[in-house]
Amino acid sequence: MAETDQSPDTRRSSVPDDPAGVPVGGAGAGRTGPADRRGAGGAAARSGREQDAAAAGEAAIPDASLEYWAALSDEAREEALGLIDDYYDTLLDEFVASANAFVDEYKDHSKLARRWRFWLIVLTGGLALLNVLATSWPDTTPTRYIRADISFAAAVYAVLLALATNIESFHNYADKKLSARDSRELFLDAYREFDMLRLTYVYPFRTTPQACFNLNALYRRLVVKDAELRRKLKQLTTTTGGPAAGQKAP
Repeated sequence: MAETDQSPDTRRSSVPDDPAGVPVGGAGAGRTGPADRRGAGGAAARSGREQDAAAAGEAAIPDASLEYWAALSDEAREEALGLIDDYYDTLLDEFVASANAFVDEYKDHSKLARRWRFWLIVLTGGLALLNVLATSWPDTTPTRYIRADISFAAAVYAVLLALATNIESFHNYADKKLSARDSRELFLDAYREFDMLRLTYVYPFRTTPQACFNLNALYRRLVVKDAELRRKLKQLTTTTGGPAAGQKAP
């Protein structure tokens, strides 16, 4: 695709200061970005952040604007674009790996949930059979003691069945299965969203300053999305009472 004829000085950025904001825009889009709409307010906010950083003894790093990327040589810009793209691919690959891990976890929990449910149904039927025998066994000599033995066995059986039921409830495989499915959807949706954003707002501009500017903004948004997914995973695993297979360490 042919590159745009506009010079970097005439382009308007639509990338917000907050990387979690609206999608990145291309050159000559005819829209005014959030930073332009805020005007002096956005500049004052940036100035405030710089003053806070200076007060903390840190050097304020300015945003990588279109002018910054345009000032670089073609070789330097191409190298920087490739490095950022590699980091972008690494995070997207982690999203895919996490989604695949949750697929395996879903299968494992589904198998365990079915197995536990099947045996609990069978064991419950066995208890019902013992109760029937205990109540219908003839209370006559010489087998009258057998009825008492069956009643005692049914009582012990009921205790063991209650214990097995509590263990199954503790593991909570059914809810963990649903949590794994929801977690997989979170990572898969994030992968699809950010892969399409790169195809839309980076690749058409090849190695121009606009491509570097857009990819840099998208990568910052991707990092924010990654942290957001971790928080959601912690909430899901807290409600299900166990760690998720695809969750990364914070």
